[in-house]
Amino acid sequence: MNQRWWGACGLAAVAIACSATPALAARGDLNAYRVEATGKNLRALAEAGFDVTEGRDRKTHTVEVVGTQRQIDALKLGGGAEKVVDAKGRSSADRSRAANQRSASALAPDPTAGASDASYRVWRKYDAVAGDDHEQYTEFYDRMLAEHPNLVRKRVVGQTYNGRDIIALQVTKNPTGADVPGKPAVLYNAMQHAREWLAGETCKRTLSYFVDNYGKTTSAGLEVTPLVDNNELWFVCVNNPDGYEYTFTPGNRLWRKNMADNNGNGILGDEGCLPMTRRVCSGQGSGDEHPRDADDREHPCRQGQHRTQCPRGRPTGRQPLRPGSRPSAASAATPTSTPTVRRSGRSG
Repeated sequence: MNQRWWGACGLAAVAIACSATPALAARGDLNAYRVEATGKNLRALAEAGFDVTEGRDRKTHTVEVVGTQRQIDALKLGGGAEKVVDAKGRSSADRSRAANQRSASALAPDPTAGASDASYRVWRKYDAVAGDDHEQYTEFYDRMLAEHPNLVRKRVVGQTYNGRDIIALQVTKNPTGADVPGKPAVLYNAMQHAREWLAGETCKRTLSYFVDNYGKTTSAGLEVTPLVDNNELWFVCVNNPDGYEYTFTPGNRLWRKNMADNNGNGILGDEGCLPMTRRVCSGQGSGDEHPRDADDREHPCRQGQHRTQCPRGRPTGRQPLRPGSRPSAASAATPTSTPTVRRSGRSG
């Protein structure tokens, strides 16, 4: 059975699960839906790639999932699906639009303007610097494309809050930049968390290892060449370009989030920005639902401990993304139109 998968062969310690992606091609607003947790419904949701564990509420015998209206309707779920809204009757998409409008009305100065890698021997920032003797990530990508046109193609899989391209490089024989039917594929994925510089460097050097040894008669070449010929290798070495660039500004080396203005205060680089793989909490005025432990008085969401990590309009759980949309909150690390990864056997 040929099934298309989104996977992560992690170079960084990131929390991305290997699972089927629910109808990536579907368009429309992403919202949270509450569904009766019958065996039939759970099977239908799971087979379509929805997470049926994170949003499960055993007290009400329901499960909450995130998707478009078209995706939910296509499953013909028993008992229907109720769109989750807050006390003001707003859905997740409604709250996201309102938050984005507030952010757009208060444009902040570029917080990465002072970024510099001049003092480092190894580490390189994301944005190119003309005339220096360092090769930044975007310059590295350009060099790979120029030196290996028969092995490497570029694909822009999304854009960050601050307008930087999230770039994937495809490495395979006769690449097209698009999925190659019939070829297994693997994703080398790094730097959701901005401060994890080693992960990006490892990704970059792994890419170089494949292309530099391809076609050689050395032991490395004999191993690498058939792997490249018969598979698609995708490299997204910097999933969080905004946050990564920010770590090269004075005093911000340990920043790990993106630069999205989730709390709408017009300040980029404060606690309004979202950790790239952190689950968000419910309530606290944000309208986000978190069914697990909702009545637990000791739960951190009840105690307000994670208030600054609860962006408006971002439901919990792993969210399917639709192509062509502008990433917001956590999605700056998650490409909007990702290379598809197919898998056989056990997941890694």
